[in-house]
Amino acid sequence: MSMQTIFKSLVCFAALVVMAGCSKGDQAGQQIAVELPPKPDLHAKVIPEKYDDGTLTVTGVVKNAATLNGNQIKVRGRVLKVSVCTPGEICDAEASVQLTDDVEKSTRILTVMDPSEGLHHDLAKEFQVGALVTVEGKLSMWSLTGRTINMDGILLLDKPKEVLEAEAAAAAAAAKK
Repeated sequence: MSMQTIFKSLVCFAALVVMAGCSKGDQAGQQIAVELPPKPDLHAKVIPEKYDDGTLTVTGVVKNAATLNGNQIKVRGRVLKVSVCTPGEICDAEASVQLTDDVEKSTRILTVMDPSEGLHHDLAKEFQVGALVTVEGKLSMWSLTGRTINMDGILLLDKPKEVLEAEAAAAAAAAKK
């Protein structure tokens, strides 16, 4: 292509653009009113590590999991998920409950397990999704069976007080004999 042909093509193209732009100026289109939702709050919700009564938040446990490992703790959180197996079913994971501080924006999650594997706790009955619960237990990085490992921590539930009292009474009775 010669320079003259390229120049003529550009002039023709420019003339078409000008004419197309000018012809639309005569027509006034309908203005469409658009209602947008409010701007979302992009600031992260500040969650303390402890409540005023000293109970840990899920965030507090996950942030300090390495130092709390092996210790008895008390934590409060909302139930995000309950995972249990039905009797007779082959399970690919251990029964557990997941706690979080904020169900809608669950950035930190703590897994809660019953070390007695259902002997002392019925997770499906004790925990309802969305409920605010306070639980006590020993923080570990792995379950007692070793099938579940979580570096954010796994809370192994304590035995219920009734069971502990019954065991203490039985031990005291055995010691008297």
